[in-house]
Amino acid sequence: MEPTVQKVDISPKVKLQKDELVNVMIDKEMTDGGIRVNGKRYVGQVKVTQEMADDLLRIQEEYFETKKKLLDPNISVRMKNDFQKEALFLADPKEHGMKKNFTRDYGLLGVREWSLCSKKFQEHLLEERKSLYRY
Repeated sequence: MEPTVQKVDISPKVKLQKDELVNVMIDKEMTDGGIRVNGKRYVGQVKVTQEMADDLLRIQEEYFETKKKLLDPNISVRMKNDFQKEALFLADPKEHGMKKNFTRDYGLLGVREWSLCSKKFQEHLLEERKSLYRY
């Protein structure tokens, strides 16, 4: 008598479903016309996977909060450019006095860049220079 071999099916019994799509509302006003991801624009009522929906809602919220901060006149936002302007304006006259673009009035900062600074920032720079170099 030969031993009989039974075939056992080990494949999973659960059918894998495609990611279910969910409806998400992307506010045109909050996002200034929608959200663009990988060349595709999402605006209004859209059907996407749950993972994509979470990302879109997070992006929408972050964009809106950032926009609100940048447009709020009560919040002062100093960009990196201001730090560069400050470093050029407060350049040490002993160290940089011989350079042809150094002036006593604006340091290494050009007149045009100085004129683009806000009045509040200009006052800040003048006070800093006075405390550092006494002029």
